[in-house]
Amino acid sequence: MSSKKIAIIAGETSGDIMGSNLIHKLKYLCDDIEIFGIGGKELSKLGLRSIFPFDKLSFIGPWDIIKNINSLRKLIKITVDLIIKSKPDILIIIDCPEFSHRVAKRVRKVLPEIPIINYVSPTIWAWRQSRATKMSSYIDHVLSILPFEPDMYKKLNGPMCTYVGNPLSEKVAKYMKKLPKTNDLKTIDLVLMAGSRKSEVSRLLSPSIDAINRLGKKYDNLVVKVLTFEHFRDFMSKNLSKVSFNYEIITQEEEKYRSIINSDLAIVASGSATLELAIAKLPMVVIYKTNIIFSILRFFIKTHSIVLPNIIHGSNTITELFQLKCNGYAIANELQNIIENDSVRVDQIEMHNAVREKMFSRDINSQYEGEKIIYSYLK
Repeated sequence: MSSKKIAIIAGETSGDIMGSNLIHKLKYLCDDIEIFGIGGKELSKLGLRSIFPFDKLSFIGPWDIIKNINSLRKLIKITVDLIIKSKPDILIIIDCPEFSHRVAKRVRKVLPEIPIINYVSPTIWAWRQSRATKMSSYIDHVLSILPFEPDMYKKLNGPMCTYVGNPLSEKVAKYMKKLPKTNDLKTIDLVLMAGSRKSEVSRLLSPSIDAINRLGKKYDNLVVKVLTFEHFRDFMSKNLSKVSFNYEIITQEEEKYRSIINSDLAIVASGSATLELAIAKLPMVVIYKTNIIFSILRFFIKTHSIVLPNIIHGSNTITELFQLKCNGYAIANELQNIIENDSVRVDQIEMHNAVREKMFSRDINSQYEGEKIIYSYLK
């Protein structure tokens, strides 16, 4: 096969990681690949020179997008113009749908012959289900990381959708085999994962700190592991400088997973991290906080929960604290309930086992399923 040019858009840290894994594996099938587009540190290791820093796309919620609409439009135009000029063999979009799908629509109009792959589906199962049908006009194939999504796309007359496994969940499972479980029975080890975007972390860190301060007054053996990214280290250090509890900021990947595997409970931002913790069988409280518009939109959400393990399991076993409920008092109460109530911990762990079975029971012949699909469009 001749050299192939791939345009890729990854709008946040998790997408950058998943995109780099995808391209890395794709090189086993097609070694002569040139990539360009938008991404972060991980994709840059594979040769990507990002059109602009991808943290410019760290919008969260409709109100943030409205506030930044002019900037968003400029970034869309810059990206579309470069893709059209470069004429890639394929366009792969990952996460950040308010940006990446607008780019995909415009590229499809000008270059209809270029296959467009959407890796990581937008949340059609939560709200705006009509998006699935509309995506058929500009998306050729959705590579899903949630086992229930292919049926949703089929039901809603969306583009072809294939569940290709969840790379973050699979990574946790690998680390669980690799790293020994060494829980310290003398301490209560708490993981804090406050999100992957600056706006998200800024909103969630304050109520989380308040909750842990409250919890620390009840349990003097509380040890907190703050799992974040290196570019947030200074921000975290500044905000944690006056807390009354013992903590450690961890950014290195293996140490993050060591903490997840060996901790007792967690506070985690709603999103893909909740699945990682479920695979690791770690009891958790899920939090989320954004502007007032999200509170209104919450009434239009079609699912019983927006916590991914809850959706996969079909229950509300994991407590979710959103908006006004996302406060230090409520978070501390739920954490205390996990610490002191055996049945709460057991219920979550049993649920996590069921989620693991669904996540890893896919009928896939190879770990390269997603890459094989992309390769088929490159031929």
